[in-house]
Amino acid sequence: MQYFKNSNPLVSIITPVYNSNKFLEKTIKSVISQSYTNWELILINDGSTDGSDLTIKTFEGEDSRIKSIHFQQCSGGPAFPRNQGLKVSEGEFVSFLDSDDLWEPSKLEQQIKLIKTEPNSILFSGSKIIDENHIFAGHLNRKYFFRVFKKFLSNRRILLLYNPIVLSSSLVKKTEDIKFREDKSLQSIEDWALWIDLTFKGYNLFVMENTLCSLRIHKDSISAKNNKKQYKRGFVLYSKLLLEKKIGYLMFIFLTLLNYLRLIKFRLFGRR
Repeated sequence: MQYFKNSNPLVSIITPVYNSNKFLEKTIKSVISQSYTNWELILINDGSTDGSDLTIKTFEGEDSRIKSIHFQQCSGGPAFPRNQGLKVSEGEFVSFLDSDDLWEPSKLEQQIKLIKTEPNSILFSGSKIIDENHIFAGHLNRKYFFRVFKKFLSNRRILLLYNPIVLSSSLVKKTEDIKFREDKSLQSIEDWALWIDLTFKGYNLFVMENTLCSLRIHKDSISAKNNKKQYKRGFVLYSKLLLEKKIGYLMFIFLTLLNYLRLIKFRLFGRR
C-alpha cells in the first residue's frame, strides 16, 4: 500500500508569532533555505506589537509558499494560533517551528525520507542551543535519555516520565488527531500534552541521529521564563490524565512524586 499521496508530499509548517521580530527573519530564512522545497509556511501573528506583522507581510509578498493569519489580540499562548494554522494547512505532513528557532537546511529532506519507513511515528531530533546573539551555547540532549528508556519502556510511558521531543524538530503525518489542548493551565507544556495524547492513539516515537534544529534561549523565550511553571503544570497534566482514565491512581502517585522531586531539584540548582 502506498503511504504517500504523491512522491513529493507537501509539508505544512506552523509558526505562531508573538513579538519575536528580532529573530523572525532568521527563522523564516531557515525555512526558505530548506533543500526540500515542497512546503508551506503558515505564520500566525498572535497580536504582535513589535513590527512582526510587517516582517511577515514582506516575506509573504516575496514567496508564495508563505501564508499568514493575523489576530489583533494575543491569545495568551501558542496552542490557539497553532490550532488555527492547522485548520488552514493543506499539507500531508506537519512540522512546528517556533518563531525564534532555526532549522538545519536538510531538516525536512531527511525527515521526509525517513517517514516513508516510519509512517505512524512522530519524528524528532536533538537540538543545538543558541543565545539571542546567535552564539552556540551547547546541546539539548533529550534524545540520549530517550534511547536508554526505549530499551525498557513503551513510548507512552517514556512520555509520561518526561518530554524528549523538541517541538521545532518534529514532523508528523497530519490527521485530525493533531490538535493542541487550548487550556491555560497547560500553557508552556501543551506540546508535551499533545505527544502524550498521540501515543494513546497509537503513534510511535522515532528519534533521528542528526541534530536538525537550533533552539534559541533568551530572556523572553518560553523556555527561559517558564521552567518552574512547567514543573507545576506537570501536576495539572497528570491530574487531567487521571480524570480522563488514561492513567491509574498508582501511576498518578508515582508521576506526581517524581515531578515533585524534579521541582525540588530545580529550586535547589536552578536548572533542568
